[in-house]
Amino acid sequence: MHTPKSPNPNTYIHPAWRGIGCILIAVIPFASWVLGGMFWQITAQRGIALSPELQHSLNFPGIKIGDTVLFPPAALPYAQILFAFTAAVVLFGLMTVLYAVIYHLSGGGRGSPLDVPMPKKRRRRR
Repeated sequence: MHTPKSPNPNTYIHPAWRGIGCILIAVIPFASWVLGGMFWQITAQRGIALSPELQHSLNFPGIKIGDTVLFPPAALPYAQILFAFTAAVVLFGLMTVLYAVIYHLSGGGRGSPLDVPMPKKRRRRR
């Protein structure tokens, strides 16, 4: 595998680190929606009472072009939407902290050529 040469080896960013954000943006919303559905099913199975406002559903009409149904009609419970949003925020936070810890332990980067140079520390005179 060929590693591209960077003008400054301290600013080279490995492609794996660049792809993590893309994966997070694709995987976390899907995972949070699945967790929201599981939450909705578990509350229904165990008989956990939700507030009446959360038991209502948001109804979407289906999309149909000619005889082809692109999206069937769907009813999305407010509880599932709320829990999916909450799960997405929590998962994004956890993955960001995990990413920061791994990035720090791997040595991290010193910045890119587009970053502003770090301020130089002045020596204290005694």
